[in-house]
Amino acid sequence: MNYINEFTFEYPYAFLLFIPYILCKLFCKKSLVGLYFSNIRVLEEISKKTRDYQKYLEFLIVFYLVLAIANPVSKKNYENENSLGHEILINIDASDSMNQDNRFNITKAIVDRFIDKRENDRLALMLFAQDVYIASPFTYDKKPLKDILRYIELGVAGKVGTTLYESLYSSVKMFENSTAKNKVIILLTDGINTVDSVPLEIALASIKNSSIKIYTIGIGEDRDYNVDVLSSIAKSTGGKFYKTKKATDLVEIYDDINALEKSEIKIDKKVKVDYYYQLPLFLAVLMILAMIYVNRKKR
Repeated sequence: MNYINEFTFEYPYAFLLFIPYILCKLFCKKSLVGLYFSNIRVLEEISKKTRDYQKYLEFLIVFYLVLAIANPVSKKNYENENSLGHEILINIDASDSMNQDNRFNITKAIVDRFIDKRENDRLALMLFAQDVYIASPFTYDKKPLKDILRYIELGVAGKVGTTLYESLYSSVKMFENSTAKNKVIILLTDGINTVDSVPLEIALASIKNSSIKIYTIGIGEDRDYNVDVLSSIAKSTGGKFYKTKKATDLVEIYDDINALEKSEIKIDKKVKVDYYYQLPLFLAVLMILAMIYVNRKKR
C-alpha cells in the first residue's frame, strides 16, 4: 500500500479577505482614530506602547480568523494495488525429440525469460513425455520455479513416447480449485500423441468445461506434429496456435503471448482528511481575550 501526504486549504480564496483589511488599514486609519479622539498627537505620545500591543493583537486576530475560515486540512491518499493477474501453466514437451537442435535447453531459457515478465501471476510448470510430470504447482514465488526449470533435464518424464492428450487433460485438472479470473495454458510440443492413456475426445471435453485459454505451440516441421489438433485446441478455447521451425523463434512467440495476456492492476484509492481549523480559531479567541485585557488595562 502506498500513501501520499498533502497539506492544503479547503477554502484558499478566504485569504482574499486580507485585501479589504489592508486597504482599510491604509486608508481608513486616520478618520477612524479621529472619530474617537480629538487630540491624536497627545494620545499617541501617552499610549504608544499600548497601541503597539493593540496593533499586533488586531493583526493576529484577523490572521488567525482568516486561517480558520480557509480551513487547513491534511490529506493522506492511500493507493492499494490489487493485482488481477493470471494463473498460467507452462506445459513443455520433454520427449527425446526435443534434444534435436538443442530445442529443450533453448526452450528452457526462453521460458525463464517469460517467467520474469509475469510479475503478478501464479505460475506452474508441467513436463510430458512417456509420463506426465508436474515440476511445480502454482506459485507466486518465481525463484524456486526458475530453479526447477534450470535443473530439469530430458528424461525426467520418461524417454519413450509422448503423452500429449494426457498432459492436456492433467493440465486442465490442475485448475480444478482455481478462483483466478484468467486461466491460461501454454502447451509446447514437437511431436504427436503416441500414448493412448486419455482419448482426445475426453481431453477436449475437459477443456470446453474449464474456461481456460490455451496457447499451443508446434516446433519443427509440420509433419512432426498434428497441426489440426493443436490449432483446434487453441481455437476452441479462445487461444492461439503458433508454429515455428527454429527454437530461437520461440522468443517472439512467448513475447506475443505475454502481450496478449497482460495482467490487470486495479488501484483502489482512499483519501483520509484531517481538519485543523480548530487551532487557528482557538488562537484567534486567545488574541481577542488578550485584546480585551489590554483595553481594560488601558482604561
